[in-house]
Amino acid sequence: MSITTENTFETALVQSLKEQGGYTEGNAPDYSPELGMFKYEVIKFLQESQPKRWEKISAIHGADADNRVIQRLYKELDLRGSLDVLRNGFVEKETNTKS
Repeated sequence: MSITTENTFETALVQSLKEQGGYTEGNAPDYSPELGMFKYEVIKFLQESQPKRWEKISAIHGADADNRVIQRLYKELDLRGSLDVLRNGFVEKETNTKS
């Protein structure tokens, strides 16, 4: 058996990134291929990094807040591209809250 298989390389790469690169491995079933992101990780990041803004969004949208924010983010990424959204954020128009 060869140790130069793609699977062996992938395993070594992921292990190195986790140990030395600060990488956190995502949970594959949580990945949304349609959106190209881990929705729950995005929501968790927004909740932890911007708790007051998240409270405001949650107060307006209730249980649908997660879906509304992800839909808005996806739309902004599609319209403006990842780099612009990362640099400048996006605004949830109904709440006029920049995320």
